Amino acid sequence: IGAPVKKGQLLAELDTPDLAGQSAQGRANLVNAQAAQKLSEATARRYDALFAQGAVARQSKDEKDADLAAKNAAVAAARAGLYSVSSQENFRRLVAPFDGVVTSRAVDVGALVTVGTPASTPLFTVSDLTKLRVYVRVPQNYASYIRPGMEVTFSVPQHPGKVFHAVLVASAGAVASSTGTVLVQFGLDNTGNELQPGAYAEVKFPLPAGANGIRVPATALMFRDEGMQVATVDATNHVKLKTVIISRDMGATVDVGGGIAPADRIIDNPADALRDGDEVKIANGNQ
Repeated sequence: IGAPVKKGQLLAELDTPDLAGQSAQGRANLVNAQAAQKLSEATARRYDALFAQGAVARQSKDEKDADLAAKNAAVAAARAGLYSVSSQENFRRLVAPFDGVVTSRAVDVGALVTVGTPASTPLFTVSDLTKLRVYVRVPQNYASYIRPGMEVTFSVPQHPGKVFHAVLVASAGAVASSTGTVLVQFGLDNTGNELQPGAYAEVKFPLPAGANGIRVPATALMFRDEGMQVATVDATNHVKLKTVIISRDMGATVDVGGGIAPADRIIDNPADALRDGDEVKIANGNQ
């Protein structure tokens, strides 16, 4: 592992004695079918000439024509069978699909290799380290902020304090029901090989102001029959209860996605007896 490889470079060669026998049998079947087809073609031509002279019945001519069609089909089937075996033989040589680095190897010389098992481990993994992709699952609340060409920044644990940049390449465009997120893909150049495939990163999105909602203390929430509310103070120093929608719970604080405005004055730790329209006195006129 860790070896750089070029496109087309041999990684391993498989010993496939069964395929060698099938290939030889396929070639023999094709030769046999071609010989039978050649004889049938000559016979059909002779019967065509005899039928033109009125020497044979149409039934006999049609039988020879049908036999020629069957022999042509047999040749095509033999050729297809040989092509199938030959195509499998091409997989005896495992070559690198592109320039890259071998990042995993699950086979050694002499090991038995099985095929056709979906859960089997790849024999080799070749990664192109010059271009990387970053996959992020974006919560549904922020899916509307995903725009073509948007750029994000991210950091990785192995490079503390360093910021990397990536550009949006693709978006799934659909919310996964199991996670409530949208899968998006970002791309970046990694010509210096500073980043490694499979690493985890912390990604920061350039969200507009207010995208997270308005953050208020959790102690300002009031549990009422109308739903979750907060008590605000209007310009005449009267209480105005507003029903809010909580988009994210941070523990000591919550992000409110709707129901209040940034300019609202919110009462922290409101009394349970507080009602809509109650007059209050502001202890600090600047609050």
